[in-house]
Amino acid sequence: MKRISHILLLAGIFQISFLTGAHADVLDNWTTNQISTNTFAFHHVVYGNGIYVVAGQYSDYGAFYTSADGLHWKLQYTEPNSWNVTLNYSAGHFAGVASGFRVADVSSDGTNWITTLFPDNASAFTPVAITYGNGLYAAVGNANNVASILTSPDGSTWTQRQAGSSPGGPVTSVTYGGGKFVAIGNNDGYEYTSSGPGAGTTWTQRSLPAGNKISYANGLFFVPLNNKTNLLSVDGINWSLNVTGLTNILGVVTYGNGLFMAQCGISRSGSYLATSTDGTNWFQYAKLLPNYCPIPDTADIDVSLATDGTRLVTGSATGSFYYNGFIYTSDPLVCIRMTNNPPSKVAISGLVGRNYQI
Repeated sequence: MKRISHILLLAGIFQISFLTGAHADVLDNWTTNQISTNTFAFHHVVYGNGIYVVAGQYSDYGAFYTSADGLHWKLQYTEPNSWNVTLNYSAGHFAGVASGFRVADVSSDGTNWITTLFPDNASAFTPVAITYGNGLYAAVGNANNVASILTSPDGSTWTQRQAGSSPGGPVTSVTYGGGKFVAIGNNDGYEYTSSGPGAGTTWTQRSLPAGNKISYANGLFFVPLNNKTNLLSVDGINWSLNVTGLTNILGVVTYGNGLFMAQCGISRSGSYLATSTDGTNWFQYAKLLPNYCPIPDTADIDVSLATDGTRLVTGSATGSFYYNGFIYTSDPLVCIRMTNNPPSKVAISGLVGRNYQI
């Protein structure tokens, strides 16, 4: 009986320590690894298929590094035309596009990559974003400033699709979820959807209040509208306004271990982490993440954030043209320690909104 009482007391102290604010130091300590010297600056990092993949660039070159734990990295692939790749992971596939040289880079494992130039007959297609679903890669962008969508089953052979009956301006973002592709324009009030067994082949143009970035996580489509409001949808067609409770606009939303995560307040000097348990009510951490975007000719300054549920991983660089590239890996997202001041207590550090128990 005495032993059981001690276990119960320990559990009670553990819970109280978490609720009184011990969670804050989960973002205080980061491991910094310099991965490249006078070569690649790291821009986008994603997690999927059990590995992290980060895209880098210098001059006109692009590169992809992988890591199983976010701490030890290996250069897997370089390509001389893949400058400024926007990297994405969806439905078991990694994919990126580079607008400058109209290039697509695709991989099913993050190690072996296929690089293809978009065909010249694709109406001068300039790619901006890419995703994968239903056996197809879907690349979106514009042709002479008009919305344009191309799809491919293998990343090599591309077919141009009709983006609605009267396409709007450039498409800037695309995602796949719930058996459906959804792409949106650059705040022009249009979205383009494709669903069903033939998802990706036939697209329907619809109206959308605004927004230029879309993501899908845990059954919800997210479109950041402004610094306090998101558009939310369960089907990518019917949208509702949602007040986030933040003062910064959200970036791409991801989900893992019962928690939605996103960067917010993204700028060249860094960003903040925001989390939510339900996708509607958000909490912003006060401390800047250690990522930033020094690449002067990159319009997309979202250097992104990834997690396997154990740690957070992000990256950045110093220099110009040729860079010193860094990867930052957080301490474990849950940590148990003894407090120093008597009486001794057990304290837990973790992200706000996640459930922890001993």
